[in-house]
Amino acid sequence: MPGADAGLITRGEGNIQIYSKGSILLGLSRIMTTFGGNILAWSAEGDINAGRGSKTTVVFTPPRLVYDNYGNISVAPTVPSTGAGIATLNPIPAVPPGDIDLIAPLGTIDAGEAGIRVSGNVNLAALQILNAANIQAQGNVTGVPTAQAPPVAALSTSNNLTAATQQVQPAAPSTSDRPSIIIVEFLGYGGGDKSTPDNTDQRNTHERRSENQGHFDPNSMFQIVGSGELTDEQRKLLTGERMEAAH
Repeated sequence: MPGADAGLITRGEGNIQIYSKGSILLGLSRIMTTFGGNILAWSAEGDINAGRGSKTTVVFTPPRLVYDNYGNISVAPTVPSTGAGIATLNPIPAVPPGDIDLIAPLGTIDAGEAGIRVSGNVNLAALQILNAANIQAQGNVTGVPTAQAPPVAALSTSNNLTAATQQVQPAAPSTSDRPSIIIVEFLGYGGGDKSTPDNTDQRNTHERRSENQGHFDPNSMFQIVGSGELTDEQRKLLTGERMEAAH
């Protein structure tokens, strides 16, 4: 069983660059820069798997010695590193962040149980990315598929519209207990204006009667020429005897 120091580890400044025709499978080991540095791993025809190492495994890191231009030595603080998988760590603020580039153009990149931890940016290129939720980066993440969130705004709008349509509409006021009031206004009874009565029908009736009286049947036993004072037209209808009788 590999120990806590198994794998490729840089203590202090330094980058890690790996090229493999086959797969890069870490298992319980690790690829890690513990005090700054970048990682590049390329699998031409295989996969890249971060393995299943424990995240709580302590990786011993010796003190870092820093020399100035005059030969003076300063010791950087000792910060233990933990975990497995693939990681670029910057345990103190003075350490610049490190980037990770993993490329498997014909295979799969699997973050596994150990995970991928990046203090800088991460760039992944593969046919398939697995366990993307186990990738932690402080910078930008490129190549990791993101799950599209549901349209919360559209769902909220739809729910609001549904609730609005389901609201109880106010009932119309009942008028069954109220008496009905009908107002009738008579504007007139016909026959012209109020000042001059319309006698057209009376005149027409009188003329029809006069016309019927003037055209009597001469063969009838009773012949009525007129009533009262006779007009000139009615007098012409009388014979000599009738004229004398009329006088």
